[in-house]
Amino acid sequence: MKLVLISDLHSGRKTLGDLDKIIRNERPDGILCAGDISNREDSGFFDLFEKKLKSYGLPAFIIWGNNESDDTRKKILNSEFSVHLKKRSFGKDFIYGISDTEDLGDFSPDDIRGSILVTHRPPLRSTLAKQLRNGPRFHLCGHLHVTQGIYKYPATTLIQIPSLLIKKYGVLDTSTGKTEFKTTLR
Repeated sequence: MKLVLISDLHSGRKTLGDLDKIIRNERPDGILCAGDISNREDSGFFDLFEKKLKSYGLPAFIIWGNNESDDTRKKILNSEFSVHLKKRSFGKDFIYGISDTEDLGDFSPDDIRGSILVTHRPPLRSTLAKQLRNGPRFHLCGHLHVTQGIYKYPATTLIQIPSLLIKKYGVLDTSTGKTEFKTTLR
């Protein structure tokens, strides 16, 4: 199944138009956003983003990043698209999210075993170098804006998603594991 990967919109109004183009061109089975949807107190942007996601009629999976306000975090948590500390199906896979927070609550390592795990910040590479019995199949993250890449570790395959603000996004074929990074056109 084809999953569009975006991150770090930071309330960029033009990113919503870019997302329309991406969805039209890629025809994905789902959309995943690795946080920093809005900037600080701009919770109104999240409302626009959520409305846009609903208009596509596709499964969408979102978490918050380090820039969302408490109000926006609550909106994301209550959204039908939230995967924060939740396991949601996507075809034969499932997606589990851990938002950018110190208040993780209770979750079992079994929740992420074999999953598509999404976090905002990248994990520590020293952790990924270990063979973890509860490791996710893929670990997707944002936060670094211009950095993009696919890194294979014993624990997982890390996919670093670039910022949609710079017109970059990824596409993951969950059945083959193939990932591509692309640029939107104006």
